[in-house]
Amino acid sequence: MAHTPYEATIAGTQAPPPYQCTGVKVFAFPLLANAAPLQTLCNRLLNIAPSVAGITFEPILSALNTCTVMIEVLDYKSLKVSTPPWDNFGETPQRELLFSFPVVRKQGGVPVESGIFIPYIFVDDQASAFTGREVVGLPKMLAEFSFDRNFPASMPITMRFQERRTNGPIRLVDLVKISTTNAVAPSSLPMLLNSTSMFGFSTRILIDPESPATDSYRSIIRCLYASTPIATGALPPAKVTLTRIVGLDIQSTLGIRPDVFGNVVSLSPYFVDTDFLLEGVTTLWKS
Repeated sequence: MAHTPYEATIAGTQAPPPYQCTGVKVFAFPLLANAAPLQTLCNRLLNIAPSVAGITFEPILSALNTCTVMIEVLDYKSLKVSTPPWDNFGETPQRELLFSFPVVRKQGGVPVESGIFIPYIFVDDQASAFTGREVVGLPKMLAEFSFDRNFPASMPITMRFQERRTNGPIRLVDLVKISTTNAVAPSSLPMLLNSTSMFGFSTRILIDPESPATDSYRSIIRCLYASTPIATGALPPAKVTLTRIVGLDIQSTLGIRPDVFGNVVSLSPYFVDTDFLLEGVTTLWKS
C-alpha cells in the first residue's frame, strides 16, 4: 500500500535517503574501550534476529580485549534530502555528537563485511532526530551544543542533555565536555583517517502497544556513508568528561577506559572537513 506521511504539513518526517551533508566539520576523538561491554551491546541491540537467520555482529578488536570507541562531533553547514517531495523543503544546519565502534557482520558464523555501530547519537535538529529514528534506525536524541569550528583554539566542546529524574526539577546536564589537555601523544600512535566509504549498521524496533513486553516489528539495516574529504589534520590530546545521569551511563556501557589518574583522554584526535552522503539503505533482516 502507498505510504501515508505522519505529518502532512511537511510531507512527513519520514524522509527517505539519500541525505546530502555538505560543509561538514568533524572533530574525532578515539578512545580505548574494553571489548566485553561492546559485545554485550551488540548482543542487546544488534543481534536481534532469530538464530535461524544466521546474522550476528561482533566488535572488532584493536588489541587483546580492546576496541576503539570513537566520539565524533560534527558541525553541518547543510543537511538536506534529495528525494521529492522532501527536497522542496530546503536545507538546515545541524550539530551532532555520536559514539561509534567498528563491528563485523557474520552470516552463519562467517565474516562477510564490516562497518560501524552507533549506540548513542545526539543532534540539535528535531526533523533530523525524527527521521533518523523512524527511517534508518539511528537512535538520535535532542541535545544542546556549545562549540565552534575553531576548536581547540576557542571554547571547549560541550553537549547538554535533559536529564530524566525520578523526583525534583528537570535539568540540563553537561553530558559530554571535551577540552585540551597537557598529555603527550606517543609518536607511535598514528592519526586515524576517515574512510571515504563505510557501512553503518542499525536496528528499527517498534514496541507493541497492546503488549509492551514485546515488539511488533524489528529489522536490521545497513546504510552506506560515502564521504569526500577536503582537508584533515591532527589535534592536540583532549580530555573527555562524561557525566553519568539517571538512566544513562555512557562510559560504563561502552567500557571506555580511564587513564591511571582516572581521566578519559584521547591521545590522537583529529579533524576532517568533508561532504558526505548517507545512501544505499538495505534491510538485512526484518520480522
